[in-house]
Amino acid sequence: MSNLTELVSRRRSAALFEEGAPGPDRATLEALIDLAIQAPNHRLTFPWRFHVVEGADREALGALWADEAVANGWAPESNWDRERAKLSRAPQVIFVGVVSDPDDAVRQREDQAATSAAVAQLLLLLEDAGFAGMWRTGRMVISEAIRAALAYQPGESIEAILYVGRRTSRTPPPRIRPAAARVISWGLHPTPLTSPTAKDAAARG
Repeated sequence: MSNLTELVSRRRSAALFEEGAPGPDRATLEALIDLAIQAPNHRLTFPWRFHVVEGADREALGALWADEAVANGWAPESNWDRERAKLSRAPQVIFVGVVSDPDDAVRQREDQAATSAAVAQLLLLLEDAGFAGMWRTGRMVISEAIRAALAYQPGESIEAILYVGRRTSRTPPPRIRPAAARVISWGLHPTPLTSPTAKDAAARG
C-alpha cells in the first residue's frame, strides 16, 4: 500500500493501456468502489451509480454510440469506425452516474460534488491496486443511446466515464499544475485571483 502523498503525486491519467491485460475482477472492483464511496456526501443521499462495461459489450455499446454520433452530426460518417473503437481502448469502462433531484439546485450541486469526490478516490485506489485510469466526459455524457443501453433512470446523469486497465511501460509526462500560491487567497476582500496559464504552470518546474 502506497503512502498517500506519494500516491497522489504519481497518479496520472492513462491514455494507453497494456494490450491483453484485464482490468480489476468483479470482487476487486467492488472492494475499491466500496472504499471510493466513503467520499463526503451531504445529507447521505448516496447519489453515485457505477455502470461497468467490459468484454464484447464495449464493442456493442461503441457501435450504438457511433451510430448516434454520426446521426447527430457529432462526427462525420467517415469516422464511424473511430467512434466505435473509443470504448474498446481499455479493457473496462465505467460510466459513473449521479442520481439527484432536478428540482433542487442545491442538492444537485452537492450530489455532483459527492460523485466527483468518489471518482477521484476511485482513481487513486485503482492506481494503488496496480491499475490505471483515465477520466473522460465529452458528448458521451449526453448520449441517449448509452443511457438506454445501460438502463439509466430519470434523474440520473453521467458524471464521468472511466477507462480502466493496466498501464503500459511508457513513462507518463510530468503533471503540469500551477503553484498553489497562484490559486489561493486569504482573508476578506482579497485581490481577485487571475487565471493561471499553462506557461505559469510549466514555469513551476
